[in-house]
Formats: sequence, structure tokens, C-alpha cells
Amino acid sequence: MKIVIIGAGMAAVRLADRLTRERPELQITLVNGEGTLPYNRVLLSDVLATHARADEIRLHPVAWYEESGIEVRPGWARRIDLASKRVELVSGESIGYDRLVLATGSRPVMPDVTGALSGKVIGFRSLRDCDSISGRVSAGARVVVLGGGLLGLEAAAAIRTLGASVSVVHRGGWLMNRQLDEAAGRFLQQEICARGIDVRLGETMTMSAGDCVLGGRPVEADLIVAASGIVPNTDLAAASGLRIDRGICVDANFETSQPYIHAIGECCEYEGSGFGLLAPIWDQVDQLTKHLLTGRQFASFDSGPHAVRLKVSDLDVHVMGRQPAGADVIRFEDARHRQFRALAVDNGTFVGATLIGDLTHSQVLQQQLGGKVSHPRDLIELQFTGKFQAPLTEAA
Repeated sequence: MKIVIIGAGMAAVRLADRLTRERPELQITLVNGEGTLPYNRVLLSDVLATHARADEIRLHPVAWYEESGIEVRPGWARRIDLASKRVELVSGESIGYDRLVLATGSRPVMPDVTGALSGKVIGFRSLRDCDSISGRVSAGARVVVLGGGLLGLEAAAAIRTLGASVSVVHRGGWLMNRQLDEAAGRFLQQEICARGIDVRLGETMTMSAGDCVLGGRPVEADLIVAASGIVPNTDLAAASGLRIDRGICVDANFETSQPYIHAIGECCEYEGSGFGLLAPIWDQVDQLTKHLLTGRQFASFDSGPHAVRLKVSDLDVHVMGRQPAGADVIRFEDARHRQFRALAVDNGTFVGATLIGDLTHSQVLQQQLGGKVSHPRDLIELQFTGKFQAPLTEAA
């Protein structure tokens, strides 16, 4: 069976790896448009902050692809010929497939600007973006980062290490509002500000041909980094007649509206939901691998709650499980030692935790998610010592 994967990001490479481990005889081709060996996109902020070199974040060396029997074909795909089951590249080449997987990823949401400002706005999604940003930032440069989520905060912290003056503009009421409650978000803001980064909440920057305006006042910026969200890359799929909503629509087998064509990662959409975190995308890879290798038909896809981690300089944030509305939350804040903990209990079940600063007992807490809590003191002891009088029992 010949499997062609369009895209060479982390999901694409993981899928190729899983398939070849199980079936070395498979013919797998990665169509790579970036022009560099596949790399770990999670570590882009390390490269930007000069904590790592670009070659140090590669997923695998060249030899690994050769030894694994995975062909990496440089170039961009421009068309899918459904009738002949071939992919046409912009170079004019075409590649036949038995199964096609779209792993085209996403691009940053970019503000609509023209004129002088258009050259000041850069996204933060690739090594090329890192090069562009670092080439424009020097000590004393004024940089505005749009977005106070995971990516925006990592970008802001990395740029700050380069000596720039950095402001984060976030439309939400608190930082990382998709993962944190307000109490945790406010604590995180204090920590971010303590690192010399200005934070502006509940505001949206507007831009015209020559000015940036925030809160009704002009803002001077040498560079604007867009990190406020992503847009799935669906152009190829749409041009080929596949069903598109916000992303490429897939079923539980990650098959698109066309047979023998699948989509995974940030480019796809399942039952109205998109994906921007690695953990659920790894679950997608696992499920699609089983489907491709065994023919098993899945009726549903459920990635469940996953842990989210942010590492900014010497600041760690770990969010695990969930915190549903109405849950009982036990919080502890220690501003002096820069620690925040919040544990959530829903109907007697330990369902989620947020840790900022000290992650000493995060692994123990993760293992205990879903356990029954007989008394709040069990969680109080657990969050401070990593131990408890009796193990939490599994929820019925």
C-alpha cells in the first residue's frame, strides 16, 4: 500500500513512524513544503530565545528517514486528482497514492493591515518566522505580541530575552483564559509582569495604514507578532472538492468526504471542533494508524481531557483534567514563593488541577485524576506532600 502524507510537521512524521514500525513494507511519502527537515514546533520559542539551534529541534536526522524507508519529497502540493488518485506538485511532478493523508497544519491569524504596517507584522509558527523576528529585534526594540495564550506568552518571553520592550495584548479577561480560571490567570499575569512584560487585557489593537491604536491611543511598535489564534490550512482540500467548514471535515476514522483521503492535526475538524494542542492530535494519529493498518471502523473519537504545559523562562504552568462549572475548587496562593495550586472536585471526584511555579507533585496529581475524594483534607495533603492517608479510589 502506498500512503502519501501532505505535510511534514509533527503529526505527519509521527503517523509515518507509527505506520512503518508496524508495517515496514508500506511505501510512505512525506510531501514537505517547508524546505527544511521536520522539526519540533513546540520548541520554536527556545530557538527564538537562542536557547537552542534550529538543527537541535529536528525530529530526526536525514539517516532516520532513509533507514525507516520514508521518502521525504520537497515541494508544495497544488492539486489532488481524485479520479486517478494522484497528487500534483507545483513543480509539475505527480505522486500516486492508495491512501492520502492531509496534514497541512495551520497558519496564524493575521491582522488585516496595509501600507507601512504590513511589513511590521509577523506570525510565529515556523523556523522562518523565528529568523524573521530575531532579525528584526535588538535591544530596545518595541514589540507588541497579539495573544495571551500559550503561543503568545512563549513568544513574548523569548523576545524579552533578546532585550526588547514587550507588550502582550490579549482580548480575553485574563491570560490563558481557555485553560485557566480567572484566579489562576491573574496569578500568571503577576508572574509575567514580574519578568518585565507589559500585559494589556480585554483590548484589541486596531491598525490602519500608518498607525496602531490601543485603548484609543496610538502605540509605537517596531514589530508586531501575531499569536492570537490559528486558521486551518484548507486551500488544497477545498480546491479538490473536499467538504470544508472551518477545517477539513472528517469522521471518526479521520476520513474526509472523499474516500481514501484522510486529514489529521490542526487542519482537520471533527464534529465541529478543531485541534490546536499536541495531546489530542497524538490521539488522532493513534486512531488513524489503527484504521489504516487493520481496517477497523471507529464510530467516534474522544481524546478526553489532556494536560497543558507552559514553560516561560523559570516559570512552569501545568493544567490537567478539567474544572467544570459548579466544581468545588481548593486554591492555594503563595506570592512570595511564586506558587499557585488549584484542585477541582466535582460530585466527589477529583477532576482537575492547575499548578503554577512548583510542579513537584504534578505527576502524582495526574495519576490520581478521576479518583473519589472522601474528604477535602485528602486533596490538601496531596497537593502539598504528594501523599495522602489512603489512595483515592476509582470513580464508579
